[in-house]
Amino acid sequence: MKKFLLSALFLFLFLSQFTIQANSELSAEELRREFSSHGVVPLFTLKHKTYSAEKFELGRLLFFDKILSGNKNISCAACHHSHFGSGDELPLSIGEGGEGLGKKRELKAGHLIPRNAPPIFNRGFDDYHTVMWDGRIRKGEKPGTWQTPEAGINGENPEFAHVVEPLESILAVQALFPISSEHEMLGAFQTNEVSRETDRDYMWMRLRERILKIERYRDLLFKAYPEVKESSDFNFGHIANAVGAFEAEAFRADRTDFDYFLAGKKELTKREMRGAQLFLNKGACISCHNGPFLSDFDNHALAVPQMGPGKEEAVNDRGLELQTKNPMDRYKFKTPTLRNVELTGPWMHDGYFTNLKEVIKHHVNAQSSLLKHISSKNHQKHKQLFIKTLDRDFERNRERMSFLSPKLASLPRFSEDEIHDLYLFLLTLTDRSFKERVKNPLSVPSGLSVDK
Repeated sequence: MKKFLLSALFLFLFLSQFTIQANSELSAEELRREFSSHGVVPLFTLKHKTYSAEKFELGRLLFFDKILSGNKNISCAACHHSHFGSGDELPLSIGEGGEGLGKKRELKAGHLIPRNAPPIFNRGFDDYHTVMWDGRIRKGEKPGTWQTPEAGINGENPEFAHVVEPLESILAVQALFPISSEHEMLGAFQTNEVSRETDRDYMWMRLRERILKIERYRDLLFKAYPEVKESSDFNFGHIANAVGAFEAEAFRADRTDFDYFLAGKKELTKREMRGAQLFLNKGACISCHNGPFLSDFDNHALAVPQMGPGKEEAVNDRGLELQTKNPMDRYKFKTPTLRNVELTGPWMHDGYFTNLKEVIKHHVNAQSSLLKHISSKNHQKHKQLFIKTLDRDFERNRERMSFLSPKLASLPRFSEDEIHDLYLFLLTLTDRSFKERVKNPLSVPSGLSVDK
C-alpha cells in the first residue's frame, strides 16, 4: 500500500509541474523562457568542432565506398543516406549481402539488423555524448576517453591507444564498430580476409591495409593528416576519424525555424505555438526531450510493438537490460533527439511507426496503441519481410506494458487538433541544409560501384 501511495504521489508531482499553465496560452517570450529553463537553447550557439576540407573529402569518399565492408558490398551510406534523413527508410536495416537502397533494398543474401538505423544528425557537437539505442557508445568522464563494447579503446590507458589517438568525436568512435559486425558490414566468418580475424584490432588492420593500397586514398590521408609523415604510421583510427569528420560537418542540422524562434529572430505560427505549449505542458514531452538536442540521453520503456529478429530468441529485445543485466532496465531504449525528426522515420527502436502522428498517439495512450497494432490483420505500411517478425505473443506484450515508463502511464488524452498542433511544432525542428553539403560522389577511389 505504501509503495502504491508513493508511486501515486510521484505521478501527481510529476504531472502537476506541466499542467499549471496548460489552460492559458503562453506568449512567445514566455515559451522561450520555458524552453530555456529546460536547457533548450539555439543549437547554433553550441560548440561544434570544424574540420579541414581535406579531412571532410576523405571522409565523404570513405562514407560512400564499399571498400570498408568485408565483402566489399555495402557502404556506410547504405544505412545512413542523405536521401533518407541519414537513415535508410527501412524499419530495420538490411546489412551486407542485401541489394539496393531505401525501400527498394532487398534481403537477398543479407540479414535484418535487430534495430532501426539511428540517424546521425548533430552528433558532431561537443555536447553530444551518447549514441546507439542502448547508449553503449559514449564519452568517458574525462575528455578524450570513451566507453564502448571494445575494452581495448576504453578508459584513460587504452590497450589500442594508437587507434584512439586520432579520434576527435563520438562519430569517429562509432565508425569503428559496424565494420566488425558480421551482419552489418563484416560478412560471415572466413568469407574475406577481414572476417577471418577474431579481434577488432586485427580487423581494423586488414581494412587499413586495403585503404593504403589505393593511391588516391594514400594521397588523401596525407593531406588530411599532414602531421603524419610515413604511411606506416596510419592506422584505422585515422580512417574512422575522417568518416566521423564528414558525418559531423555534413549532417549538421542547427538552422531550424525553432532555433531562430529561440534566438528571437523568427516567430512561429499560432498552431506551432500551441504545439510548443502542448510539448511543454499537457504532453510533458519536455520531461524526456529536453536540453539542446531535445533528448535527456536517458533510457525509457515505451511499450513499442516489437518487430524484427530482436537481440535474442523469440523475436524479443529487452533493450538496455541486455547491457546492464539489470531487470529494471527491461525494454528501455535511449531517448532519441527530435532534431530533424520529420525526416528520420520510420521511428522508434525497431522502426515500427511510419507516421509521426502515430508516434504521438502511442505516447499519449501506449496501452491502446500496443493492443491495436499487435492485433491488426492489416499491416500494409511494412513489407511482409518485417511484419512476419511482429511479436504478437500476449504474455510478452503484457510484460512489455507492465514496464511502461510512469511518465507515459497517466498522460491526459489529446484531441485530433492537439495532435496536429504538436505535429506542426515538431516540423519546426527540420533543417534540410545537409543535402547541400553531403554531395553524393559519382565514383569512389576503390572503383567499386556507388549506390544511387
